[in-house]
Amino acid sequence: MSTIERSRPLAPYQGAEPASVTYAEVRAWSVILQVFTISDLAYSMAISEEIAERGIRALLYHGIVESTGDWIDSQEILRYVPLPPGPNEHETGTPPWMLWPCGSEILSPRGLRVRIRTQRDQRGTMSTPGARRRLRDNERAYQRQEEAKARRAEEQRRKAETDPKWKRVRRGKRDRTYTTEDM
Repeated sequence: MSTIERSRPLAPYQGAEPASVTYAEVRAWSVILQVFTISDLAYSMAISEEIAERGIRALLYHGIVESTGDWIDSQEILRYVPLPPGPNEHETGTPPWMLWPCGSEILSPRGLRVRIRTQRDQRGTMSTPGARRRLRDNERAYQRQEEAKARRAEEQRRKAETDPKWKRVRRGKRDRTYTTEDM
């Protein structure tokens, strides 16, 4: 839609104060109008042409609008310059400990369980007969559980390092190679 075809929905300048028009408003109207002259902007915003010219000078300085090189009624035709296309998504990198298999050496041990045993917890139970033995048995059971967890983790790690069955080379009578010495 050209500048001449545009209908003029707002009333012409009605005496707005210069301080009441901000740079953001001028920029927003330039986005709405796309192609315009100073008088078009002034008429649309209902401000004087001097104030509109001041806003246009700022927009030209910042590169938000540019001159098309054409003139109409001794006024320069200006055009809004759209922003260049930006990235659609934010690039995220893989954490270093997930990049290679030995990354666990980089990762500091965090979140390890800590078992805190204080005298305060034991004080009430030690007054009854057999409490020391029960406490010792509980401690041994806990140690056995921790050792079993460590063994299971070691087995899983070892199993993960070996090739799966479908990758292994079969060794059987059919796969055996014979040399002249065997015959």
